[in-house]
Amino acid sequence: MPSKKNDLKKTEEKVQTAAMRHPALYVLSIIILVVIVVTFIIGPVLTRSGGLGSNSTVFGTFRGEAIELVQGTNFARVYQSQLDSLITQAEQQGRTPGLQEQYTALRNAYSASVFRLALLDEAERAGLYISDQEVTDSLINSGSFNDDNGSFSVTAFREALEFNPGLRDDFRQDLVYDRVRRTMIDQTSLSEAEITFIAEMGDKRRVFDIVSFEFSDFPDSELDAYLSENPELFQRAEISSITLNSIEDAEEARQRLEDGAISFEELAAEVSTDLFSADGGSRGTVWYYDIQRDFQEPAAADILYGLAQGEASEIFEIRGEKYAIFRLDSEVTAAQAGEEEVLQQVRGYVLSLERGLVSDYFRQTAESFTDRAEEIGWASALVESGLEATTTSAVGINYGNLPLFPNYESASAGILSGVSSRETLITDLFSLELGQLSDAVELSDRIAIIRYAEEGEQTSGQNDFLRLAIPYQAQGYTTSELQRIYNSPEYLRDNFDQAFQNVFLGGN
Repeated sequence: MPSKKNDLKKTEEKVQTAAMRHPALYVLSIIILVVIVVTFIIGPVLTRSGGLGSNSTVFGTFRGEAIELVQGTNFARVYQSQLDSLITQAEQQGRTPGLQEQYTALRNAYSASVFRLALLDEAERAGLYISDQEVTDSLINSGSFNDDNGSFSVTAFREALEFNPGLRDDFRQDLVYDRVRRTMIDQTSLSEAEITFIAEMGDKRRVFDIVSFEFSDFPDSELDAYLSENPELFQRAEISSITLNSIEDAEEARQRLEDGAISFEELAAEVSTDLFSADGGSRGTVWYYDIQRDFQEPAAADILYGLAQGEASEIFEIRGEKYAIFRLDSEVTAAQAGEEEVLQQVRGYVLSLERGLVSDYFRQTAESFTDRAEEIGWASALVESGLEATTTSAVGINYGNLPLFPNYESASAGILSGVSSRETLITDLFSLELGQLSDAVELSDRIAIIRYAEEGEQTSGQNDFLRLAIPYQAQGYTTSELQRIYNSPEYLRDNFDQAFQNVFLGGN
């Protein structure tokens, strides 16, 4: 027998609230803050009615079916329930509820509505049918229309139908949704062998010592060597620009400059489409390597830096299918070894664009440390080199970063971030003999040597707990994967943020 109608709603909201988080939330929060600061008022006082009227607002479409915020829809009911909960929470915390509560309630309700529509669509495509008799029986057994004695009341049911003529259809949809959800998610099953395999993944835990060589410690001497080999990259000069969207506009602007009818600064302020137009086109100090990346032809930077001071350039095609006219506003300054500003530029350039060079340097350093550790021992090598090792907490095999087991990032103070997705590296680490060192390993921002330090202990009774938790985790992964699929452009045309702005921010 399906769950009661209220239980369906609670389950649906619980599944959706934690699972769906929108990347625009932070940005929108800033917009909301600005509106509050500027106007001191966000519109009508926020109440538990949520300001929901009879006019519909389309927040998106799922396979062409509109997701509308209008009284009587599942979207509106879930939204109201979410809003009531968030307002109560804010009041209990001594806060005045505002647009943040509106946004969160709507986002959660919208996500729940998308998921509901998706499962109903699956049911329709599969030909799932709930008979009238089953709907009637479920309504009677739901308890929603009982009298004071706990018996089904025909009078209460008829009154409910008069208030909501679509009650039976709504309940039928609830039954369909509940059945599909239980089939696709709640009844997600793993074999006993699969459960055993997952539960035993964390049985053999290990503690590792890690010596790491961070890329940010790339020495100044190496930077000076790179500068001496590539001095042209770190020339700099004061430059102005006029950027235009078409070659025709650029040619017209260039002709006006040649005619002398208008100054470069005036023309930039009038027609330029870049961010520097407000300053008469002035970009300030520009480094050669930086502006070189703007050009379709890198050699164009040589032409620009070869101009005379005050001279305007030819028209260049730049990134973004745009066209630009430049002016050299100062003499070109050559890079000087030992100059702190230049050294900072070289460091930023090398760490972002020459990471292979940095990686090779520290890989050699790490391999030299390994050779020395094998000669005189791990502890002595640490003392000799002045390095400190990070010792992890006990971790087991956790490919995919399952929340059932300790994760590598937390166990290593962040050093092993990203390791959970590297199957070969995990295999290598758990194949080491006690006391053995790994090869040099490149992580996100460093080269590391990892030593199997000691065997970790398995928590007593852990497997019993895991055997109970694993099926629920499987359901969670199934839900997440379905949500990912159903929120793809193939299924969903999302208009949530624009609709929210139209309703609560007047479209601004």
